[in-house]
Amino acid sequence: WKWAFLMGKVDGAPLGLNLVEGFVREAECAAFYDGKVYPLGEGRIEGKDATSPWAVGTTTGETRLDFAPLGAHADRTNLGIVRASFVQPVGLYSGAMRLGDRELRLTDVLGVTEDQSVVW
Repeated sequence: WKWAFLMGKVDGAPLGLNLVEGFVREAECAAFYDGKVYPLGEGRIEGKDATSPWAVGTTTGETRLDFAPLGAHADRTNLGIVRASFVQPVGLYSGAMRLGDRELRLTDVLGVTEDQSVVW
């Protein structure tokens, strides 16, 4: 699965975002802005490592963000029948989100992304 999360202020109001691609799909996808919850489509998260930019959006198109990694936690484990590959960069989000009738412009909002693959 892949995951994207951010938290900060946009236009003076608190903003939080949680997106998931795979696993539980859109059931966990929402934005929290200025005291309101906005359900979002399933995440579309393109990126694999901590050195290259990621593209973060939703299946319904209301979120279009670029993510610039600054550093990361990563782990790779291979025990034969049990394998795991995990990277979780921390970095900055910029781009646009439509929440209801409001278009938000984000510039350098702190957050994380995650790409995790587990086989057992």
